Amino acid sequence: MSSLQRFLLPWVSLLFLWGCATIPAPSSEESPPSAESAEEDVVVKEVKESLTLEKTSSDLYENAYQAYLDGYYEKAIVGFETARLLKPEEMQFWRKLALSYCYLATGRYLDAQKLAKALIDEKPDYWGSYMNAGLAALWQGELLKASEHFEKASDLQDAEPSLNVYWGITYQLLKKPALATQKFSQAEANYKEIIKNNPNEEQAFIELAYLYLYSSKNEAEALKLIDQAQKIIEDSDNPEKKQVWLDFYLPHLKGIGFFRQGRFRDSILALTGALEKTPAGIRIDLAEVYYYLGKNYQALQETEKAKGFFTKALATDPLVLYASEIRSYLGISKPVKKKKS
Repeated sequence: MSSLQRFLLPWVSLLFLWGCATIPAPSSEESPPSAESAEEDVVVKEVKESLTLEKTSSDLYENAYQAYLDGYYEKAIVGFETARLLKPEEMQFWRKLALSYCYLATGRYLDAQKLAKALIDEKPDYWGSYMNAGLAALWQGELLKASEHFEKASDLQDAEPSLNVYWGITYQLLKKPALATQKFSQAEANYKEIIKNNPNEEQAFIELAYLYLYSSKNEAEALKLIDQAQKIIEDSDNPEKKQVWLDFYLPHLKGIGFFRQGRFRDSILALTGALEKTPAGIRIDLAEVYYYLGKNYQALQETEKAKGFFTKALATDPLVLYASEIRSYLGISKPVKKKKS
């Protein structure tokens, strides 16, 4: 018996005696509860507790997935991880896939990599398992490994255009511009087909805009696509469910577009507006906002501000896409990777 149990026992006894004194004694017509009824009460209580736990875990899973859809990735992680502890058997594959993406968005790349391996083991014939493994490798600078995962994903059915976007980015970082252009062109054609068949698919507008901005192609068209996506969201039945897109992700993309057009002050306004509404836990997108603020101030020859934002960008995320450029500008040598023992 612990010291805490010994401390509590006298109070339990007193409460029991107090309860006996205040509860009326049963009349002659009433009989004390039998052992069987007491057992039934215990069973009923256990069932009620089980139902409560079931509802709690179910709500956690549902709310976590909605948070993922809405772009609140840190909130989604808390919900998924808590629900998984309560009801691990309810952590279905598609929920793991969503959690893997949340890990990527919040910079937890090792967690994403570990979970992606589990996804591949569970469903080796699903392209998204390899896609998330590729992204985890890409954002850690493991470019050849990322390309291998993307290639495996491309061999499977139903792969989405975003696969070719990230595969193209990987080839660009590997200094293979011809292959990068090929993948970007495939993705562009796929997005245009989606938009043609479903002109209200805002995700396709957003991803195609990002493709144009990253590849420095059709900046004006990219801004038009962003405006169209914004209008679709605002005209939808529940625009508040995608408020984070209106507050953060679209201004973030607009800021990049304005920079590409040389509209540096407009870009700074859009990016600082996004900065004020950054969702909790976001890392790679936040780092990109800092990076483009640095680029704008660099273009405006405001060196100290540029250095400040570039430093902030690297401190927020390894930022594989721009890390080499930032380190060169700041005069920072490339960090040496420790050899595994």
